[in-house]
Amino acid sequence: MKPSKMRIHPIQETASPLPLHWNVPRLVISFSQPVSKGQIALLRASLLDMAELRWDRYPTTFWNLEAAIKEAKKFTGIPLIVTLRSAKEGGQWNASETERRRLFYALLPYAHFVDIELASVTKLAGVIDRAKAQGRAIILSCHAWDCTPPLGVLERLRDRAEQKGADLIKIVTMAQTRKDVQQLARFTLSHTTGPRLITFAMGPLGLSSRLLFPALGSVLSYSYLGAPTAPGQLAYPEMARVFARLYPERREARRLP
Repeated sequence: MKPSKMRIHPIQETASPLPLHWNVPRLVISFSQPVSKGQIALLRASLLDMAELRWDRYPTTFWNLEAAIKEAKKFTGIPLIVTLRSAKEGGQWNASETERRRLFYALLPYAHFVDIELASVTKLAGVIDRAKAQGRAIILSCHAWDCTPPLGVLERLRDRAEQKGADLIKIVTMAQTRKDVQQLARFTLSHTTGPRLITFAMGPLGLSSRLLFPALGSVLSYSYLGAPTAPGQLAYPEMARVFARLYPERREARRLP
């Protein structure tokens, strides 16, 4: 059976078509500060899977459109997620929704994915529509920063995200106990059809989920360079070493055409 693919069809030359085999775990680096072209060249050589630019955590000088576009262009050739996380979901975006939409619109030509909170789909409906029109994929995300909700709540969040047109559904919780991790694992294993899931638990007890949930069907796991963007993240060099041992099949299917 051939691996499933999601193809991103750009209308501009800035982001190339992106076939990804979602039966192969992908490791994402979340960036929250500017990086040099030299650093990115080293990451390309390391066969980096994907990058997430957390613009809400970048210095506010990079919320300027010209500076943002210049930074995004450095990542040409690397599958790119653009995220401007609202403060209500643990992010640092504190400017207006108008400014958030404006920055999303400016960065769409350089993105393969946009990550939008499920709670913001109404406010950012225009961003979602334009992203889909340009062939970008939509990650609808939910974050529970103080607990792992009951299975019924997780199911309702997933169903609503699917109804709202998510290509990928990201559900992240806080692990207070090992049972929280087990519950999130059961939820992940119960969804092998429909939009693919991105699931893991934050906090020290959630570390195992970041490493092992890709084996259960979660398609992305996140690391960082510079400063972590969520509790419990491992730095990219350490995460990459572990992933190389746990998921050797990534090497065969990780490169862009």
